[in-house]
Formats: sequence, structure tokens, C-alpha cells
Amino acid sequence: MNAIENACLRLGMIWRDLLQEDVGVDGSIELVLDGAPTGKLVGVQVKSGSSYIRASNGETFRFYPTLDDLEYWRKLVIPLVLVVFDPSSSSLYWIDITREVEDRLGGASGSPFFTLSHSRALDEEFHAYLMGLFDLNMSGEDEFETLRTELAQLSFTDVSADGMAVTITGLELFVESLWGLCTKTCFHFSMMTDLLREKLSGDGVPRTINFNLSREGLFPFFSEYFKLLGSGHIARLDYGDISVSMYSRLEWPTYVVPLTTNGRAFVRYLRKVSEQPDNVRDHQFFNLRVHPHLRIEVFDSYTLGEQEPFGELVELISIHMNRSLDYYHVVHLSYGAQEGLRATILSQTMFFFELRDYLARILGGVDPNRVVGRYQDSGVSPLSCWLESFLQITQPVPPEFLAQTPPSKHYGVLEEWLNVISGWSVVSVMETPIPDLGALYASNGKPIFPVPPEPTSE
Repeated sequence: MNAIENACLRLGMIWRDLLQEDVGVDGSIELVLDGAPTGKLVGVQVKSGSSYIRASNGETFRFYPTLDDLEYWRKLVIPLVLVVFDPSSSSLYWIDITREVEDRLGGASGSPFFTLSHSRALDEEFHAYLMGLFDLNMSGEDEFETLRTELAQLSFTDVSADGMAVTITGLELFVESLWGLCTKTCFHFSMMTDLLREKLSGDGVPRTINFNLSREGLFPFFSEYFKLLGSGHIARLDYGDISVSMYSRLEWPTYVVPLTTNGRAFVRYLRKVSEQPDNVRDHQFFNLRVHPHLRIEVFDSYTLGEQEPFGELVELISIHMNRSLDYYHVVHLSYGAQEGLRATILSQTMFFFELRDYLARILGGVDPNRVVGRYQDSGVSPLSCWLESFLQITQPVPPEFLAQTPPSKHYGVLEEWLNVISGWSVVSVMETPIPDLGALYASNGKPIFPVPPEPTSE
């Protein structure tokens, strides 16, 4: 116990032993940051004696715990390390029990054991490991400047349909991601397309937009971006979940995670060195509702020059979107020329590429003149731009339309503000209901739902 206390003092950590009889944890280590206790505790189980060092080969040895110890350690709610003291050499060896204990309760044949390394002493590497458990690794300004430079050099370039190249950097993406009074970072793909759209509007020239959303270009850019945030100890990301999104589901990852202590210090550093420090602020407003995004109407005929050029509605696809989670809810309805609404073909949640493939199957072979796309949110979104390209529609977008904030983002601002203020006050809201399908009439002027007959009286 004295040897552990001395090691903790040397490493700038606080050691507290438990004076009562041994019940599975002999003491705790509290981590210290900038001379102040952090409240981050790690439990320590101590075993002393050469009898605990078995099957040693000079590099490793085995420690055999009791089943009672294993069961007790498994129930702990704080991280736990096992420290074995060898009195013959006054050496301390350690292992992270929390990471190992679950694998020792599976009922394998033979006595369970842990393998400890003779090179794992209570030294600076041990201190760094414990700090990493809570992401308390603190960088200096040199490290922050290196990270800032790497993020600024990491870039993705998209080209609009009329040839204008737009570049987004990892640094711009990080600043755009700040949320929760700059205590959190997030990612959803609408962040990326919003940045591209805003840059396209910067020169005040009408643009023909066609986002280049190839996985081959975007996935390496995103992977390196997430890697930099993790290796710089800016945020603790779930790389497993991110990999599943990108390489199993072939979709964009979505997350909201707290910035580490190091991450919040990095934000302060960016404000210090930025030419526009006020820009390093919250940009995101979260909204978990889906809002009308795009509606596609397919008619049985189209006659050029007629006052009412469209015939009867035969199919309607209503698409709602959640910008903060990047998913779409799709309702596909079928209509008959005489009886009106016939059937619901599909009501399902999809991600971008799945939805794009579905629409390509439905609209493939249909005369584009018989298809009407009605924008109910941003007219410069990946889906709306893809639809125009698929239907061979080429038209420049006015710069003021490019610069326009989508209505759904305004909803997010309002709902986040209400969530904040309702914590200390009472707010009554009368919200205008959003119809499930947006406008209730098709482009030919006819209702999309059957109209009930007028009541008659005798």
C-alpha cells in the first residue's frame, strides 16, 4: 500500500486507501488536472506476495482470481485496476480489470486467470492510461495548432453542375458541428450540404446545383475527420457505430457526443487564434421531428399549351425528412383514374441511397413531363437536386434562394429554445399542425384525398 501511495504522489494523483476489512477494493485513485482534483475515480485491488506471481516467463505472469472476486469486480460501477506487488523486487504490476473481467465469467474449462506484463509498472504510461479512461489528456497550444492545421488541410471538393468548385475543410466541419453551448460536437450529413450550399451562394451568381455525393470521395474524407477528432482527444466517438453506418449500411453516420475537457480547451484555442472568433459558436439546432421535404406527383398525361396540362393523378410519393438524423419517411400512394385514392404502396423510413434507388425504380421509364416535384423545405437539397438531374431538368438557382435557410432549420431553433426556457418557466404553444402530405391538392387542382359528400337535409 505504501509503494502504491508513493507512486501516486510521484505521478501527481491522489491515493486513498480503504481502512476497513478487504471487500474486493483496497483503495481508489483520484485523477488531478491542472493541480485540481477532477472527481474521476479509479478503484484499486491490491495483491501482495510472490505467491500471486505464477507461470512467469520473464515477460509475463499469471494471476488467478477467485470466482467471488470476479463476480464482485463485475458489479463495480467505476473502473478497476488490479495491482500486484512483488516484495522480492519491490515492483508493482497492473492490469485493467474492467476490460478483462467479463471474459473470465463464461464458464470456460480450467481456472480463470489474468496475464500481466512485467513491463507494466506504475509509471507515466500508467498515468496516461488512467487519464485516457476519462479523456483527460490535455494538449498544449503546440498540439492544438498541429490539430488545427491538420483539420484545415483535410478537405473535400464538390463541383456544381455549371463547374464551380467548392471546398469544405475538416476545420469548417468541426466549427459547424458545435452545439450545446459548445460543449458537444455532432455530425449529420445536412451539415455538409448546408456548408456547400452557403458557399455556392457566396458570389451572388445563379448556379445549377448537382451535389457529387460519391462514397469514394466522401467516405475517406469523413473517416480521416473522425480519426483526427479521436486521436486529438477532442471527443470520444464510437468508431464501431460509425463504421457500421459507412461500411455496412453504406450511409452517413450520425452522432451527438460531449466534447472532452481537451475538446473544450481546443474550442477556446480556436477562438483565440481565429480571424473571426465569433464564428466559433453554436451552429446546430436539433430537432427530432420529421418535416415535409419533397412531394412527387405522377400524372397519366401531360399536354403542352393547355390551361390545365395535367391529366389524372396516378401516383403520389410524399417524403418527410429529419435533418438532424438524415433519414426520410416515405409514403407512396397509388390512384385510379375513376375511383381516386386506391392503395398505400409503401410507408417506410429510409436513408438517402436506399430512397434514391427506390425513386429511380419507380420513375424510370416515366415521361419526365408527367412528373412534378414540389419542394416543401429546401429546394437545394441532395434529394431535390438528384431528382432534377434524374428527370433531366437543368435550371439555375437564384443566389438568394441558395442562401435561404430551410424552414425545417427554423423549426429546430424554435424547438430547442422552447426546451431551454421550459426548464425554468411555463410555456404555452399553439402549434400549426403540419399536414402529413403537405398541400392537400395535386398540381392538377384536384384533392389528393376523397372529398366527403355535402350533407343533405330533407
